[in-house]
Amino acid sequence: MPNTNPTPPEHPPIRGATPPGLYGFEDETGEPVVGGEAVIPLLELIESRRYQLIGTGFFITSSGVFATAKHVLIAAHERGHSIFTWQLIPQNQWLIRPVLQFSYHDTADVAIGIPSQAIHKETGERLIDTRVRLTTRVHAVGDLVATYAYPDTIIQATEEGQVLSFNPQFYEGRIIEYLPNGRDSVMLPGPCYRTDMVIHHGASGGPVAGPSGRVFGINSTGFDGTDDFYISRIDELLSLEIVVEQDRGESITIQQLAERGAVIIDP
Repeated sequence: MPNTNPTPPEHPPIRGATPPGLYGFEDETGEPVVGGEAVIPLLELIESRRYQLIGTGFFITSSGVFATAKHVLIAAHERGHSIFTWQLIPQNQWLIRPVLQFSYHDTADVAIGIPSQAIHKETGERLIDTRVRLTTRVHAVGDLVATYAYPDTIIQATEEGQVLSFNPQFYEGRIIEYLPNGRDSVMLPGPCYRTDMVIHHGASGGPVAGPSGRVFGINSTGFDGTDDFYISRIDELLSLEIVVEQDRGESITIQQLAERGAVIIDP
């Protein structure tokens, strides 16, 4: 089992990060929550007891369904490697959970996954995942946007395994352009936004919120040496399905979960 040190002093400054305390998260009642409860790093097991960071995800149901960018999961899956979530459990507890299934959109850079059930390591109780609130509202050019993600992660090898050092931060920018027909026919053919918000390696798949504080997008990609970075909208998540009855092959869409109140989508 890897050791963790959430905010070690050796983390250097990273471009685009906002000052501490500028942004925060709230639960459904408006109470503050720790960002690492709802927004999680995604890890690829590259060999026994060795992980590497592949991106960021965020819970959209209290039972563990998370959203991320499609390219984050596809690359690890094609390598035949298992994918895991790392999750902060206050106070100062954490879990690593294997991802049991995932689904992704045919064209848009969006995906969902489901890890194993979260169980408290000491009490054995079933844990409820903190979910973010979504919105399908089209955001305007010039809107201030921010993401919370894990590009500032340090993984060090030790004789016992690894030390995983996570330093999640907010990154902000503004929308430059809305592209309803996608950026191109290969990399980002789905509807997306062009922004000047820096998307570092490891931030892919992180949630993007606008002025309302609701998540409307997912970090996708950027061009090195430029200030052009792209966000896929969350709308395409709604058609994705998860299997709920494995033996009978029964599935349910994210749209259906929203209609039942399991996913929160505000105007």
